[in-house]
Amino acid sequence: MPLGWIDFSQKDRNLILSVLESLTEKKAVDELGVASIRDGFANLFFPGTSTLQTRAKYFLIVPYALKDLEEFIKANKNLSSQKVFLKLHDIEKSCCIKFLENNKDENGVLGKLALSQYGWLKRTPADIYIGGLNKFKILENISLREYINELIYNEKLKVKNNISEVGKYEGDSRYERDDEDTILNSNLFKLDIKTYDKNWKGNLKIELTKEEGKFLKNKIITSVNDSLFAKILEKNILLNDFDNFESLKKVIREFPQQIQDDYKLAYEFSDFWFVVQNLYNDIVLDGKNLEIKDFLNNNIFEFKVIAEKIDIEKIFERLNLITKGSLYFFLMDVQNYMRKGDFKSIKDRIKAREIAIKGEKRAKVNHIGEYEYDKLFSGSKLGYRFINAKNIIQDIFYSENL
Repeated sequence: MPLGWIDFSQKDRNLILSVLESLTEKKAVDELGVASIRDGFANLFFPGTSTLQTRAKYFLIVPYALKDLEEFIKANKNLSSQKVFLKLHDIEKSCCIKFLENNKDENGVLGKLALSQYGWLKRTPADIYIGGLNKFKILENISLREYINELIYNEKLKVKNNISEVGKYEGDSRYERDDEDTILNSNLFKLDIKTYDKNWKGNLKIELTKEEGKFLKNKIITSVNDSLFAKILEKNILLNDFDNFESLKKVIREFPQQIQDDYKLAYEFSDFWFVVQNLYNDIVLDGKNLEIKDFLNNNIFEFKVIAEKIDIEKIFERLNLITKGSLYFFLMDVQNYMRKGDFKSIKDRIKAREIAIKGEKRAKVNHIGEYEYDKLFSGSKLGYRFINAKNIIQDIFYSENL
């Protein structure tokens, strides 16, 4: 059945697209409704990031494109916001084409697949990076649509002021002197991008320039200074040999105590949730995936230790989650059964949880045996967006050596 919605705003549109993508993007699968914990820790450690972000350069390209829109609006009067958005998409699309012309095998170019198959992205770089731009105080506390509407509105006010200044329409009731106070200066609309050059597209590369890397690094460190993201940049910790979130364990003592405490909670939850994920897969695949079966049969004692370590109460308190909701009771029940080695009761609880979230028809636990035995659902440990943050961090460090 086709899906549709009334597009009241850019924010609503992005929310719907995020939901739709979560149904198709492998990394975002959340079969048992644990996203509030997964994303809560991710936002603590790596604020301003998302699973769709690829390269650091887009934190600069999007503001550059927004600055270009100022000139576009000045040169074209009476524009609608729709036309300005189309112009923004054209700028972003031209960047993708430029990147691929320079290096068709370049990693992390947003829209590479879409250009060949669909024409362009449903969610453009501006949509994907706008949250981070706000978080890092590059674009401060304003949505993409609000920014564009403000551009259009302020240009109209400037035109009205210019008319008044040359003596035309003085006294016209349609012109109010108070409008002067609402016109923003050219640093415009809370956009702070000191590396902008109007010829920025001339030598466009996916890598950050030295100046861009310095600017972005400073923005992250100053805006989210208490995060793991900022501290890695501040301490210049190279991540070449760090393959996943767990590998940070070898350097975690270099960070402030709060980050260490948060890391411990997240690390222990990832271990705990990995057992639950494997039990879920064992149910759905009817116990016929031998690798999962061996993992579950050979680590019962370790699972009990994992269950003893995890502090669910503290996790909910740290992430400001509702402590008496259904997720809380589900996790508490699973922890108690895991301590006892009672896999049957855990599986019964898992089945009930998925059915409660999805309904009888959509729950995979009601379609046992219908999937390939090597197909896993939510089968890896939680990464808390480490890989996305690592890509951004490495781009910044690379720029420092140019």
